[in-house]
Amino acid sequence: QHFELSMHAAKALYNFYGTEDAKNEIGEYTYDYVEDGIDTYYELYQQRPDPAYLEKIFTFMEGSKAQVLQEAFEQNNAAVLAPIPDSSLYRERVLKNRIVQAHKAYLIFEGGAKERDSLRSVWSQLKNEHGLLLQQLKRQYPSFKSALENGKLTSLKDLQHYLREKQAVLFEYFAGSSYLFILKVSADQVDVYKLADVAEIAAEITTLNSYLQSVDAIGKNHDQFQQLAHGLFRKLCPELSLEQKDPPALILVPDGLLHQLTFDALVVQPNTANPFLVEYFSNWKAYSASHLCSQTTRGDKHKIQAVFLPGFDKGERQLATLRYGQQEVGSLSNAQRFEGPQASMNNFRLY
Repeated sequence: QHFELSMHAAKALYNFYGTEDAKNEIGEYTYDYVEDGIDTYYELYQQRPDPAYLEKIFTFMEGSKAQVLQEAFEQNNAAVLAPIPDSSLYRERVLKNRIVQAHKAYLIFEGGAKERDSLRSVWSQLKNEHGLLLQQLKRQYPSFKSALENGKLTSLKDLQHYLREKQAVLFEYFAGSSYLFILKVSADQVDVYKLADVAEIAAEITTLNSYLQSVDAIGKNHDQFQQLAHGLFRKLCPELSLEQKDPPALILVPDGLLHQLTFDALVVQPNTANPFLVEYFSNWKAYSASHLCSQTTRGDKHKIQAVFLPGFDKGERQLATLRYGQQEVGSLSNAQRFEGPQASMNNFRLY
């Protein structure tokens, strides 16, 4: 309960302070509390496997995402989904900031009752103006209303419904200062894991990246690379079944140091013809599970029209060959394709 109260207090502070710097600072300050909260629910779950504890862990993980970035996603969704004039969106953002500042001025004012009532009146008028504007936009642009409502955190039940439709398995991570927590979610099961060797994992990711930065490094250190990449796979994708005839899609929600990791390069089966993760699973990254689930109602008005596949088959610009480009964009059958030498900067600009 103490952890939940602290998170509610942090949320109130987010709403109180209007600047992005302040919100980021609050997020960094409360990050250790989030880790402690996840750890507490993890230990409770080990003692009594109550699904409610898994829901709490999931909520803490989702809530730990950068507040400023979440708001940017919501605003971007609204702009993309609805043909709203930029002037209306700008007016909405300005009113929201003015409401925050007016509320702050009202709360910290220490003068007379009359002046305090005046500040409260200004705050109320701005809230009413903002509410009327939102109602108008929601009536005129139903997709804008949907985008605003999709900004809330999803539940494990809704996430599992999404994963059942997509035939996917999701790994969401929380990288704290002491522990790395992993939540593995499928349509029918939820598991949680706790790794204590955060510093070791960070060092392994740095070493793996050093191999990937050079065309020849993997070849010269083949066994070491395979051992390292396979060890990271076993740690970060625990109990991921390889026995299924049709492997599920793999959704990864990284956090902290894991944003630096190229998951596609993890080795699933060492010393085989097709060792890499990308060859076993169709996988993609998401910023958060909530943001991922919200995409199901988007119906973007923009469609992909062209795909550029440079390939680098001849080692152009000293870059490694993109062996899997064809597989990764195989579903984009309606797009115009520029491959090999045709995938040039000149054609990109002309297109």
